[in-house]
Amino acid sequence: EGLLGSVRGKKTQVRLAQIIGRDQSPFGKSFIIDQGRISGVRRNMPVIHQRGIVGRVFRVGRSVSQVLLIIDSRSSVDVIVQRTRAQGVFSISLENLGEIRYMPVEADVKRGDLLVSSGLGGIFPKGIPVARVVSATREGKHLFRTVKASPTVDFNKLEEVLIMFVRQKETPWK
Repeated sequence: EGLLGSVRGKKTQVRLAQIIGRDQSPFGKSFIIDQGRISGVRRNMPVIHQRGIVGRVFRVGRSVSQVLLIIDSRSSVDVIVQRTRAQGVFSISLENLGEIRYMPVEADVKRGDLLVSSGLGGIFPKGIPVARVVSATREGKHLFRTVKASPTVDFNKLEEVLIMFVRQKETPWK
């Protein structure tokens, strides 16, 4: 309830889904869930857990769907540091470490900071936990900081997830 309460200005419905398969190959990280088109699931719907963002619906079948995880190298999430509002992009490096790209060198970010979704990118609503900062360093004369982060979700222990059916609030001039 607290996690969903953070999605302001949006009418949000969720549907519980069981994870019925996993693909953890070096080429991709995804789950198969037991919800599909007949349940109203559509491509790019956000998939979350009480600890934060899991990923997005990637492929939709009649009664099952594939969820591309945020720990897949093809995924990225626009994030902000909850404490300071500094912005960056969470993704997984080739070494399977979470990193924040495009974090300005002058940004106030430190170990332990919570990174939440920024709402940019059109998939994930604003304010949902993504990762915690493990380290933040300034190296040389770079434009961006080197920031490593660990996802808030433990992907090895997931059994069920929530699919978010998010609708934007109506604006008066439509």
